[in-house]
Amino acid sequence: MTDLPKHKMTADEFLTWAENQLPEAGKFELWDGEVIVRHGPGFEERSEHWEAKAAMVLALHDAIKRAGLPCHVASDGPMVRLSPYTMAKPDVLVYCGPKVPRGVHEVPNPLVLVE
Repeated sequence: MTDLPKHKMTADEFLTWAENQLPEAGKFELWDGEVIVRHGPGFEERSEHWEAKAAMVLALHDAIKRAGLPCHVASDGPMVRLSPYTMAKPDVLVYCGPKVPRGVHEVPNPLVLVE
């Protein structure tokens, strides 16, 4: 198990810390400066959860395409800064504008968050 930081962190400090964690360590979020374990090592989602996420991604992608909007759907990865001391990792999100560059861990200003 990964040792969690004992001090309060900013969102920027958390992103740096999170980038250095191995994928098998689990998934982490930052709430009010405290690192929490969203899913611990070995966590596996149930089929109804990943089916719901897939359906949401497809529905949002199709709606964006039909509307002709310059928006994008992302799932299972991007972090969202909710405050200077809070970072969440939603199941699905929508953001508009240019695509975020490769290797980026944070999506700024999402319009839709699905958890």
